[in-house]
Amino acid sequence: PPPPSTARHEKGGGRTAAESLMDYVAYVCDQDAHACSGQKCSAQSMLVVHESWRPHLEPRLRTLAGRRRLQDLTVGPLLSVTSETFLGHMQDVLKIPGARLLWGGQELEGGEHGVPACYGAVEPTAVEVPLKEILRSRESFALATREIFGPFQVVTYFGNGELEGVLELV
Repeated sequence: PPPPSTARHEKGGGRTAAESLMDYVAYVCDQDAHACSGQKCSAQSMLVVHESWRPHLEPRLRTLAGRRRLQDLTVGPLLSVTSETFLGHMQDVLKIPGARLLWGGQELEGGEHGVPACYGAVEPTAVEVPLKEILRSRESFALATREIFGPFQVVTYFGNGELEGVLELV
């Protein structure tokens, strides 16, 4: 094999650098949001993405989140929030105008998981909330930025003319 500093050129069929980068970004975002079932201080609770990345990043994120299973502990019981509280928060976020469920939003294994009710057992979940709606009121901002300490994230997209709103958000 070539030395690590040497690029290898393949004739046809190889992945582009942009595809490899997008795969890496999706992997890191999935790990940040869902590793340890989102029960870590560094968990990504909000993902802010330029709209040009949406068609490339969102399907990858959905696929990665959908691979997580209780059987292999890539998602597991939630110690600090019940399924009812988690799903109630998700429903509240979905009431923000323009919000929509991207993936998840259900108890693990259709509720047939065997995890006691005093814990949570939910699929990795993402809700898209428009940036302008997050910033519209203190209530929307507080709801969209509330940390649930589970595999839950808000995804918001921004366009070229919305950088000021992104800076206000962060």
